[in-house]
Amino acid sequence: MKRVIIVSYHFPPYGGKAVQRASKLAKYLPDYGFQPVVFTMPLTESGVMMDRTLLVELPSCVEIHRPRYRDLWKLVPYDIRKYLYNPLPDKYRGWVNAVESDLIELIKKTGACALVSTSPTHSTQLLGLAAKETTGIPWIADFRDQWTGHPDFTGRKNPEPIFKMERRVLEKSDIIVTAAPCAKRDFQKKVSGEKIRVIENGYDEDDFQLIDRSQPHNHRELRIGYNGTVRSIEDPTTLLETISDLFNEGLFDKNAIQLTFTCNAKGNKIFNPFTGLMNAGLLNVYDFLPHNESLARMAEMDISLLLLTKGRDIYPAKVFEYMYLSNPVLSLSTPGDDLDRIISETNSGTVIDYRDHAAIKREIIRLVDLKRQGKLSRISCKRNEIIRFSRKHIAERFAEILKEISGSIL
Repeated sequence: MKRVIIVSYHFPPYGGKAVQRASKLAKYLPDYGFQPVVFTMPLTESGVMMDRTLLVELPSCVEIHRPRYRDLWKLVPYDIRKYLYNPLPDKYRGWVNAVESDLIELIKKTGACALVSTSPTHSTQLLGLAAKETTGIPWIADFRDQWTGHPDFTGRKNPEPIFKMERRVLEKSDIIVTAAPCAKRDFQKKVSGEKIRVIENGYDEDDFQLIDRSQPHNHRELRIGYNGTVRSIEDPTTLLETISDLFNEGLFDKNAIQLTFTCNAKGNKIFNPFTGLMNAGLLNVYDFLPHNESLARMAEMDISLLLLTKGRDIYPAKVFEYMYLSNPVLSLSTPGDDLDRIISETNSGTVIDYRDHAAIKREIIRLVDLKRQGKLSRISCKRNEIIRFSRKHIAERFAEILKEISGSIL
């Protein structure tokens, strides 16, 4: 097999959404003739969830390199550090500077035929850039999210240096891969569209082994589940305010509806105004679980909740796993955007404007009524539409690009 370097800041046994793309590529690329050599951070990061199940599933041929690195700035109190240290493009730039020579040495030692750098964190792309400029290795810059075009970048202080970094990465990479059409449209304003490909995130059938989808949902109440990060771009406030109104009006109790969030629960202030819902049993908030366990919990739900409350056209990675689960999707996002279109194309659920209290209220009442009548069932996704989102198929598409840019004949 030809060796390919995968550069990703987070990698198993760290868990969460940031590791899925690189982890699943490493799992399935060997099926297409490429041996992954992963270049990632040492196991010294604090505050990051662990999920060792993702490490266990990797083939034995996968090599993982974690060069030593210690962020000495973390020894400086934050109140002082914030005035003295402002790394660009993000706080991981120190890691990039420290391990760049290790990556160059690894490329020469392994004779790798190509390199894939995946972000965020976008500092990772600067490692790909350094490798390209130093060794000439064929390079795929993979963007799971936009960089300067991301909604969270709006209002960033001193953005010009980051604009220049982004442009250099886009210009120097051999192929740019994006996980959503909106990123491709953004990048096409900056470089030729011929080198940009869209390869979405997806689902891995192996992650659903704990689930028996043939079993019906026999619970009385409508169960709405959410799996993933909760922050300003995925804000459930409007939904929870609507449920609070229905509860205060005496229309709903815990026998009518229950919301379950498996997310970054610890210290998350978004849920603080809704302790009344928690005390009444209508709202359950849990911290992250290992990936397959979180999906098993979602399988117990009647409705899979999506939130996109800042920006538009972004594909939350979880949407593809929701499709495979076959529970109806309720997406509180922006009607008419790319996310709406993919949900419609696959017959996966309903999109409601996240700002429209009245429409959300009507939809929740409708879903509760369907549940009470026994008429709420799993959806029939168009399987021919969603098979292209399987992680194995996604790895195959990456393999085709790797062959194209490296001249590999396998």
